[in-house]
Amino acid sequence: RGAGVAFARRRLVAMNSSSDIPALDEEAAAALEHGQYRRVRGVPERPENKETDIYITRNSSAATYVRRIRRLLHHKNLKQVTVHGLGAAMEHTVRIALRIKEFFGDTVQISPRTSSEVVVDSLEPVTGTGDHLDPSFAMRIKSAIHITIKRTTSAP
Repeated sequence: RGAGVAFARRRLVAMNSSSDIPALDEEAAAALEHGQYRRVRGVPERPENKETDIYITRNSSAATYVRRIRRLLHHKNLKQVTVHGLGAAMEHTVRIALRIKEFFGDTVQISPRTSSEVVVDSLEPVTGTGDHLDPSFAMRIKSAIHITIKRTTSAP
């Protein structure tokens, strides 16, 4: 599975625009709709994880992330932290950044930027459907937000 996903990502990166992203072919789409494939949701590739990068999910509480960011900026004396949110976690990410801004006030500056991330899902044939289907892949584009929280002066 790993080699196929890597190939699909390389192929997508080689393409120039999002309109060139190959759609699921009609046969595979019909098989997916009729329950012959099971979609295994993929996750986007992350660069090497640094202490200053925090990936927000909807599974953890905002308070947990806020404590972690405060600890990094105040106790570890880091100059900046970047919080990343993907898809449905984008709103959660913005709320967390605003809570940090509220706590630190004018001693921090927040700089948001958005992007689109490629996610490669595996389509695995469901056993017992009678058809002999090969595993396949489907690509999705998901919105993301990256908010850099940078200390401008000493934190409280």
